[in-house]
Amino acid sequence: MDWSWADASAPDRGHVRCEAGAVVTTDAAHQSDQLDAEHVRTAAAAAADWLEARRDHLRVPGVQAALSLRGELLLSTASGVADEGTGEPLRTDHLFRVASHSKAFAATLVLRLADAGALSLEDRLGRWVPELAAAGSPAATVPLRALLEHTAGLARDSVEGAGHGDADHWQGERPFPDRAELVAVLSAPGVAVLGVYERFKYSNLGYAALGLVLEAVTGRPWAELVRTELLEPLGLRRTEPTWVPERAAEHASGHALLALGGARRPVRWESLTADARAMDAATGVSSTAEDLVRWATAHCDAPATARRVRQDPDDERPVLPAHLRRLARQGAWATDDPSGGGPAASGDEYGLGWQRLTAGGRRTVGHGGGFFGHATRTAFDPVTGLAVAVCTNAVDGPALPLARGVLRLVELATTGTPDPAAARPGALERFTGRFASQWGVLDVVRLGDRLVALDPAADLPGPSAELRVASDDALLVTAAPGFAAPGELLRYAFDVDGRAAAVRGAGGITHRPVSRP
Repeated sequence: MDWSWADASAPDRGHVRCEAGAVVTTDAAHQSDQLDAEHVRTAAAAAADWLEARRDHLRVPGVQAALSLRGELLLSTASGVADEGTGEPLRTDHLFRVASHSKAFAATLVLRLADAGALSLEDRLGRWVPELAAAGSPAATVPLRALLEHTAGLARDSVEGAGHGDADHWQGERPFPDRAELVAVLSAPGVAVLGVYERFKYSNLGYAALGLVLEAVTGRPWAELVRTELLEPLGLRRTEPTWVPERAAEHASGHALLALGGARRPVRWESLTADARAMDAATGVSSTAEDLVRWATAHCDAPATARRVRQDPDDERPVLPAHLRRLARQGAWATDDPSGGGPAASGDEYGLGWQRLTAGGRRTVGHGGGFFGHATRTAFDPVTGLAVAVCTNAVDGPALPLARGVLRLVELATTGTPDPAAARPGALERFTGRFASQWGVLDVVRLGDRLVALDPAADLPGPSAELRVASDDALLVTAAPGFAAPGELLRYAFDVDGRAAAVRGAGGITHRPVSRP
């Protein structure tokens, strides 16, 4: 296969063009193309503490997270346990089933093949999976573009009366479909439940079908294709495109719903139920938070060494040319409008293998993943090169809210009015810490060149108050809700070593330091 490359500045080729009338949004929008790395570092430090507090508050077994800027890793953290039964601590190198992140890998490979002229996004599925055409399946006439966008109108996970007739492989009750079963399900008359391009309708079957296309076009198995074309060139050594039994012990254990009451039940993946088999292109990938931010960086426009594919010493080609990266990120279909007509109030959209949503005051691109026992999320800003990934080892783990929270901390660190005291070394840091009273917990943190008060139990970081150094032992509350203490002082008492021993504020209530895990 000749993987030819287009010039990054070339116009979209005919076989990868945007559909007429599609909604095209601009990545840049209102955001700057530069973020101060030192300010983002302060957000990274605050994020580590905030993530741990949220994990503990929400009773999530373990949280692994990473934050990078233009390819530089600023945060890699793991808190909690990999297995509640054994108490094994979670590490930053534990693998997670990142599930639907697989779709971005599949979409990237499809776009590369389209750019090489090996296929067209307007090809019908039946061209590459002839069994579907022979069976007269409605799926055979679906364009590949519609599969990428989730606008093919296909059933999400199963078709009654076809294959096993259910989707209980998603909860470990039987193996995932093999190729024969997948083709049987895709051949069923009931596989098409809506019209093509009628609306956004998520379909794991659709992306599994793209996996069949990739193998048919290249003549190579999914796992080999992903490893050689994406993982190895990008140095994603802690990522696997399919279930590898020899690496099973490297995975964090999964955990069931907390909402069912009592203690969380551990999820044990057996070799037969762990392998996604023919569904790999929809859900087979395992990875870490660190590798996921490297993967996200590869799709950013901001300069970053980590984005370059190095198949030989002189190779400096990107994983996708610029026009294809932008095409993939264009969110043409609203994802959370019940009518399907959109646009939704949230602005959330889906493009070619990527989701778009607003978080931390910026338009981000990314994907989520849910596997039985794990929940994960990646979000990145292609303009600034900011990327965050969060992995949790619970099926109801709050990966998306946690990722939003980290991006919110970055927003707070890179906006606002600097405190003049920041110019003096240590002038802000001496006031920072976690303090508690009988009424709640208060975090005083440095974000950028200012201090803010945060409630670590809040779903999204505040600030509950903006603070300014008023004297050597006091902070002025410069902005806060009216029920709080705007205009008042937080008065500190320091011990003989210069550490904060108490903070009095909010009407005179004393908060005392609490140790962090």
